[in-house]
Amino acid sequence: MMDFGDLQQLQASFRHEADDLLTDLGGALLLLEQDPHNMDVVNRVFRAMHTLKGSGASAGFRRLANFVHHVEEVFNRIRNQQLQSTPELIDATLKACDCCAMLLELGSTGSDTPLPLETEVLAAIRPFLPEMDKAAGKAQATKTPATAPARYKIGFRPNREIFFSGTDPASLLLEIADLGEIEIRCDTVDLLAARDFDPEKCYLGWEVFVETMQSEDALRAVFLFVEDDCDVSIEKQEPAASARSDSKEARFRGAAQQGFTALGFALDQCQSGDEKQGLATAHRAAQTLISAGKAHGHARATAAAQEVLDAIKAVQQDGILDGDWLLKVKALIAAASQAVDSPTTEPAVSTSQPAPSRPAEGSSAPEAAIGAAAPSIRVDAVKLDALMRLAGELLVARGALPAFAERVELIAREESPKSMAKEMRDAGAKVSRLADDLQATVMSIRMMPVRQVFQRFPRLVRDLARNLDKNIELHVNGEETELDKTVIDSIGDPLTHIIRNAADHGIESKADRAQKGKSAVGRIDLSAYTRGSTVVIEVKDDGKGLDPDKLKRRAVEKGLLSESAVGAMDEEAAFKIILVAGFSTVDKVTDVSGRGVGMDVVRNGVEALHGAIHIKSEIGKGTRFRIELPASLLVSKAIRVAVSGQEVVLPIDTIRNMVKIPKSVVRTVQGQQIAPVRGTVFPMLWLAHALSFDRVEERRAELAVAIIEAASGPYGLVVDHFLGEVEIVVKPLNGVLAKVPEYVGAAIMGDGRTVLVVNTDRLFSLQRPPAIPQAELAPGLRPPIPLARAAAAGR
Repeated sequence: MMDFGDLQQLQASFRHEADDLLTDLGGALLLLEQDPHNMDVVNRVFRAMHTLKGSGASAGFRRLANFVHHVEEVFNRIRNQQLQSTPELIDATLKACDCCAMLLELGSTGSDTPLPLETEVLAAIRPFLPEMDKAAGKAQATKTPATAPARYKIGFRPNREIFFSGTDPASLLLEIADLGEIEIRCDTVDLLAARDFDPEKCYLGWEVFVETMQSEDALRAVFLFVEDDCDVSIEKQEPAASARSDSKEARFRGAAQQGFTALGFALDQCQSGDEKQGLATAHRAAQTLISAGKAHGHARATAAAQEVLDAIKAVQQDGILDGDWLLKVKALIAAASQAVDSPTTEPAVSTSQPAPSRPAEGSSAPEAAIGAAAPSIRVDAVKLDALMRLAGELLVARGALPAFAERVELIAREESPKSMAKEMRDAGAKVSRLADDLQATVMSIRMMPVRQVFQRFPRLVRDLARNLDKNIELHVNGEETELDKTVIDSIGDPLTHIIRNAADHGIESKADRAQKGKSAVGRIDLSAYTRGSTVVIEVKDDGKGLDPDKLKRRAVEKGLLSESAVGAMDEEAAFKIILVAGFSTVDKVTDVSGRGVGMDVVRNGVEALHGAIHIKSEIGKGTRFRIELPASLLVSKAIRVAVSGQEVVLPIDTIRNMVKIPKSVVRTVQGQQIAPVRGTVFPMLWLAHALSFDRVEERRAELAVAIIEAASGPYGLVVDHFLGEVEIVVKPLNGVLAKVPEYVGAAIMGDGRTVLVVNTDRLFSLQRPPAIPQAELAPGLRPPIPLARAAAAGR
């Protein structure tokens, strides 16, 4: 029997599997809606439902398995060309996926009261399954219980190919268990005797005794959908007073008899020359005897069966099988048979309702075979985080070694300490290689394709289009672009709100699009791509666009912004008004939008990930949201820099180059400082001003510049000095600092100091750089005009 801990683990694993299956089902159903005659997609839907039903029944989600069985049968009929896929059927099946998610949340111990959606789905698919009415008619007899419990004997032997029809025999046995108290005996003779075991076929049969208040028709209704694939017999028996007390003894003797039958068959195989197969069959049969003896508490039978198994193991190891061994084993089998017939020496452990027997140890089930071939495994996020912390601690420890070696070298005046310093450096180099490999592996594990987020949106757009009575198509690109798992888990809600907004506010109604001469089908493009160390996600629609003047007026009317504030805004800042909490352009609240909270969620969610939002729009042509996100929230290598007497670090993966340039080459064009670097002109930004540090006036002829590759474009970042490369692990900032966009986090250095990590990707877009102080400008250059942050009004 499976203990409670094993069951919990199995159910947790099934929940993860079911989430993936339901997501895949949703995508397949949308494809089928576009191409109803595509049998490959029909088979894909059927396989997902079959797996969901079978795995659900095995994990104890009986109600879910029973529900899916009806929907699966519809697609089985489509596979057999008895039905055609229709929009109504797709609607019902998509709702069935939603219902499965609800049943999954209820778990295996929820109430049997039907959910409203469950009733709605079954009513919707009833026209596609005439058998449901037939089954309902037969099951109606269950409403008239008998005056006394009746006892039935059910013989149930499925066809070998039953799994391919989408039926799990275990779910049928569980349905019988719901009708009364049962005793189950599993016939494993065919399994033990199988020459070429195929895990995708069923070798088992069952004999079920049930005492129930229900009628025989109620029992037959359980097998209604599989009666053509199974041998089913139902016989009414006279209830015996001693039947229940003798049930455990009967189960033990039935299992023992199967074991002895299989042993006899195995010896025949050995004598006929098929020694390898015969020994394997005998091994499994002896294990069956041992398991039966232990379950019944029969010590003598268990010990005798163990002697048979030991003799089998001995010849399997030595490879010597002769006539003497056969005689010895036959004698041991005879002794085991006598032990079974002897009285029980230990009290048996009683069970009120045994579960269907599992295959003997060493055999494999179809689910196990499928799981073994899985191309990937799931890793608990807690374990990943712990592994990442270990990698970070290793990096910090490694960082202390070079510093210590330098200190030893400085105080050393003899050869011996210098030699020790060299050895320490060598040791540090080894630790460095290990740490690099460890962190690279962990980072690759954490990186996941955005497909896991994107695949939910085709269904969302389809449902929105129907609710809004619009024709909308979603086009997705760049699904393989990878993001850190933390970002993947958090970006779903912001994207959902943007897409809902595009469908509701962006795409016009059918009449409006026809009047404007636009295509009858509105289009939303969802794409992702990598630029430097940043992942860019864009949502673009071909709708009516945003009117910046209207947005400003609306913000003033709702009291969200003052006249002076909106008057100082440029166009992009005006577009970002829609991100302000409480702002909405519609007067009527609908199921989709109008409450003024959705886009505020977008802004907060993206800023929490140290990302940025850019909005472009053109009236009559559409709107584009561009979200720039760090590919990972963890940085492994960085450059230490000095600025205004303080030390900060710059992520190395955003740095294209580090150079020194003459101060005299700096020029100012339309308020922006620029400078040529190796033949290319870059805009310049002084890090001290960007971080609001006090400037240290220096008469320098050269400027230390890091060329930064940002999502908004490359720029030059002017620092005081480069201090060297360092490897760090970024820790998130808490409290007030968590809302400062100029930093992505903090890092602990090898000597224990804490330094801030600059958000170089967003630094330039947060503010335009001011002039170089007049005293430091080359002769003839004029200072630029400082500009306010473009994003200030939108935050």
